[in-house]
Amino acid sequence: MKTKQHQHEIDTTIEALRKRENQVRQAIERGYFSSTAEGQQLTRYIFIEYSKAVESHVTHLVGRNGRFASAASHLYFQLKDLEVSFEHVAFVALRKLIDCIHTKQNQRTHVCTAIGRAIQEELRNQFFTLNLDENGKKIRNKRLKKPRSTPKYRNLGVKLAMERRLLEKGWAKDDLYQDWPSVLHTQVGSLLLDPAIKEKYFDAQTRWVAKNRSEKFVVPTPALEEHLSKRKEQIDDLVTTKDVLIEPPLDWQLQDGEARFNFSGGYHLPYTRKPNNPLCRGRHYETRFGSDAINLLNTLGRTAFQVDPLVFEVIDDCWETQRSIAGFNSPFENPELNQEMPDHLKALDKKHPDRVAWRKRQAYLHDQEQEHIEKTQSAQAVLISARKNETRQRFWLSWSCDFRGRIYSQQSWLDPQSRDFERSVLRFADGCRLDEQGKEWAARAVGAAFGGTKQSYAARSQWTYENTELIAAIASDPIRHSSQWENADEPWQFLQMAMEWNAVVLQQTKPLWQVPVSVDSTASGLQLLSAMRRDPVGMKWTNLIPSEDPDQPPRDAYLEVLRVAREIAEADPQTVWLAKHLTDRSLGKPVLMIAIYGGSYRTNRGDIVDALRKLGSYPDMVSWDDTKVMTDILQKASKQVFPAAFETLDWLRQLCTKAIENGATSLWWETPCSDQIHQSEYEVDSIEVDTYGHGRMRIAVGSVNEPNEKKLKSGFAPNFVHSYDACLLKTAFQQWSKPLGTIHDCISVLPNDMDQAHERVRKAFIEICHGDPLARLANNLKVPSKEHPKLVQGKGDLQKILNSQYMFN
Repeated sequence: MKTKQHQHEIDTTIEALRKRENQVRQAIERGYFSSTAEGQQLTRYIFIEYSKAVESHVTHLVGRNGRFASAASHLYFQLKDLEVSFEHVAFVALRKLIDCIHTKQNQRTHVCTAIGRAIQEELRNQFFTLNLDENGKKIRNKRLKKPRSTPKYRNLGVKLAMERRLLEKGWAKDDLYQDWPSVLHTQVGSLLLDPAIKEKYFDAQTRWVAKNRSEKFVVPTPALEEHLSKRKEQIDDLVTTKDVLIEPPLDWQLQDGEARFNFSGGYHLPYTRKPNNPLCRGRHYETRFGSDAINLLNTLGRTAFQVDPLVFEVIDDCWETQRSIAGFNSPFENPELNQEMPDHLKALDKKHPDRVAWRKRQAYLHDQEQEHIEKTQSAQAVLISARKNETRQRFWLSWSCDFRGRIYSQQSWLDPQSRDFERSVLRFADGCRLDEQGKEWAARAVGAAFGGTKQSYAARSQWTYENTELIAAIASDPIRHSSQWENADEPWQFLQMAMEWNAVVLQQTKPLWQVPVSVDSTASGLQLLSAMRRDPVGMKWTNLIPSEDPDQPPRDAYLEVLRVAREIAEADPQTVWLAKHLTDRSLGKPVLMIAIYGGSYRTNRGDIVDALRKLGSYPDMVSWDDTKVMTDILQKASKQVFPAAFETLDWLRQLCTKAIENGATSLWWETPCSDQIHQSEYEVDSIEVDTYGHGRMRIAVGSVNEPNEKKLKSGFAPNFVHSYDACLLKTAFQQWSKPLGTIHDCISVLPNDMDQAHERVRKAFIEICHGDPLARLANNLKVPSKEHPKLVQGKGDLQKILNSQYMFN
């Protein structure tokens, strides 16, 4: 029997297929067929044999007499001088060939010339790579990646800018990379087309184009057309809906074996579930999930949602009136771009400073508009999805896990795990009448969305009660008063909270509160490692241990790291001046957070540079060399504030090394909720081509050979931590029957349910950290303590967590 959900999946899958067909048609019309899924698979299918044929064909003609011998010699010696491989050239030529399929630009001469020009630009860019300084390469790469710019103008801009740069450094014009004559473009293109024809991938058919004139056209051979048709059918078969469900998803069933082969839950139709939506994402991980994971996924699947009509009305109005607010980007046409150059500037010489300045201004405005267009695309997708579902009284999401056990929605849009504005579009379909404590949690949530979570609970709710008039004004006319809320900590969620507070509490026009109230763990990785080690210092600074004063705000580990960093800087006369720059919280966060998740020194330094740039300190007050000193100081301070956590990270890296030395080719461990986590990373023999203007490709040419030890080691510690923060939620929310949302280490519930949720999380945290999880991990990896001694636990008391106010904050 066909249900409404069955029909919904059929209809939305057909819609997805039409969308894909439209995208392919547009790619063909624009000459970018090689960028489609069919084009990419066709490239992989042909590439290896074609590249061998190209190398054989070119080298065979070098030094011989013949029609294309001179072109072959020219290409061969340029490749040798510029250190470019035949695979690189073959890939670029093949992309151009595939782009001509089904287009009206497939005359043989046109195709050959296009291939030759593309090869010339690739070689020119390689010439720049060999001769430019690092800054020049960065500028060149930025220009090559300029969005919504045609290859012709992108290459011309790179050529002119980089040649000017070299000339300014004393190069002579004759020393620059010389343009090829047009006949050489065609000859080189023909040289590279011939192997594709000889290998019977393409054919050059003669057609009459006029009464007395014929031309040759490049077309795929029947065999290649048949292959392409089969590939298209295979790709179409994999296209399924990613839309929300209009009936509850199927419950996941606990099955023996690897979770990647479990397709029992989620969407209703078998072909929608398989092969795209397994229980475990990731095709090569052999993770197995226990009943706790299954139960939580099914609990989340039973939570129904609605589009929040008040927020949707504001967003829809912003879109229609071309108004961008607080991260929501609506389309906007700058009238200056439609203006012609003024007559008085047209009369000036083309190199006159005023005329040049006007053109630069127009180019800048054009770039800004293109960047804005890119940003509007995701906003438009959310808006379209919300508009489709705004009249539904309830809809559902389906959920699955990654190999570590972290939970994700299977839907592309209307995702409660997404950014601020998209989350604000959603609310629970079921609400609650606020009781006294629920009202307090709602008030705290309004204050936190506006001012952040670094204040005490009392200060958050106090802000809400003291700003009743402001909240009412914002709720009555959000766009008019947008300046009052667009700089809030979470602006769109604040707007949603403010309108709900106004309707339910102030005006009492709405009986039930439906907006999810969220709390987030305080640095979950540091919490877990500190608790496993029973480190009282780490437990204190991650708010696992309650403060003596209940009215105190949550402890801020990032500010403590900055305080220690300033002490370190002030202790050295050479760095004392840096202390005044070590004050903003955005500087404390990168090192401390990224270190837990395997971030490199380079990443830490880059994040610090970004933070300083936003603060206006870099590069004028703090130089590039100074950022190295600052990174060293912040890393040292982080280890002083969390000594046990950083010692544990080193221990985990050594444990992984020992396991690999003992013969492990992948890593297995079990979490307290009976998930068996499998981490595997393998080296695959492959050919990798990375071009300047035609993308990159990696093709496997052999089977899996051996473990990728570098990836295993770098990923082990963060994957272990993530498996435990996922385990925490699975343990906490067994047999939970109320609306629930999760975002990794964050939960969303109704205000009346928050106290119960907090209590469950605290008890579950103690349960999963009970005993010695690190010793159990070593046993799972079969590394005995005599080879890798256990870490000593401190005197931190897990039972104190039961009284923690801000563990989840």
